[in-house]
Amino acid sequence: MGKRWGLRVVAAATVAAAVLSGCSERQEANDTLPTATSEPTSTTEELPPLGPANFPMPAEARAKTPEGAVEFMRYYMSLTEVLAEQALDPQPLLDLSNGCGVCNRIAQSLAGDLAAGYRYQDTWIAFQPYGPGVLTGEQAEVGFVYAQGPITVL
Repeated sequence: MGKRWGLRVVAAATVAAAVLSGCSERQEANDTLPTATSEPTSTTEELPPLGPANFPMPAEARAKTPEGAVEFMRYYMSLTEVLAEQALDPQPLLDLSNGCGVCNRIAQSLAGDLAAGYRYQDTWIAFQPYGPGVLTGEQAEVGFVYAQGPITVL
């Protein structure tokens, strides 16, 4: 049996790319600066992991920068493929979708296929960004081309 879900993934990815909120928490600034005698501390805050344990979101995809927006989109598209091929719970997609309707439909489709015992194999995707992301507050826009080859669903 063959099934193509690429158009749904592209639509979800377009919407998901606009949602970067929830990637890190806003922190209050310190009132004082460290003194020269203070012990050195880490300059990067440790963020809780996102995504499945075997495919965590990389740090660069969590940066609220134009480049981070592109890396988030690259990760999101790859995550969809990983969840499908490894027959994993699509909850990580929902965790990143921030209520996106199209994203939720893709996750529901994957959940339905998982419940039905369908397995995906021989998936192939390519992601090509066009320029850096454009940030507006907590949202980002990313231009890209997403290509997907035939997928076999058993």
